[in-house]
Amino acid sequence: MKAEIARMKEAHKAKQSQYDLDETAVQEIQDDLDARLKLRNEEHDEFKRALEADTDAVKIIGMAQKALSDFFEKQKAFAQIDTEADPKKAPKVETGKYGGDKSMNNNAMTALDVIKEDLEKEIKTGKSEDDDNQKQYESDAAAMEEALSTKKDSLTAIKKQLAEGAVKLDDKEAAVTQNGKDADEAKDMEQALQTDCAWVKTNFDKRRSARKAEIVGLQEAKDHLAKGQDDEDDFDMDSF
Repeated sequence: MKAEIARMKEAHKAKQSQYDLDETAVQEIQDDLDARLKLRNEEHDEFKRALEADTDAVKIIGMAQKALSDFFEKQKAFAQIDTEADPKKAPKVETGKYGGDKSMNNNAMTALDVIKEDLEKEIKTGKSEDDDNQKQYESDAAAMEEALSTKKDSLTAIKKQLAEGAVKLDDKEAAVTQNGKDADEAKDMEQALQTDCAWVKTNFDKRRSARKAEIVGLQEAKDHLAKGQDDEDDFDMDSF
């Protein structure tokens, strides 16, 4: 039973080590899960800031383009004054012929269009990347949640086994203790019997002789008593 207890203790120790490892693994997985969620939130917050900035920039560019367009449209209605006209006459007004720096206006509008298109592409790309990041996060989180659930189930099972093993070990140790007490009592009884037997062995012949002498003495006393009784009976008969 002591050998069995030793094996049970080793098994219990190994099971406890496995429990500790699984408990550490659970904490590590939980930490990884928390870190992954934090990273995902940071990615999404960065995406929202970039989206807001790009969206505002597109609006501003649209406003700038409208302002430029309105400016050049208004300039077309401005009159061009003939500097060679008679100063005494009203100036000759020609409408719809304002040229301004038309090429510069076109270049500016084109440049703004290019920037606007780039920003719109960046917005579209950012949304696509954020969707991909969300899908990847959900996949990673699902895998970690599954691993976490598996480890927690393992912890529960091992914890139950440890509790059951501890009860069995206590019972076995209690049985060994009781058996030890029984063995000690048996040993004490054995020693007492050995002492008694040794005394009997040492004194047996002497005591047997004494018993024989006692028996002979008792027999002689019995015979003597019997003879005395016979004499009394003879005396009584003679008296009659």
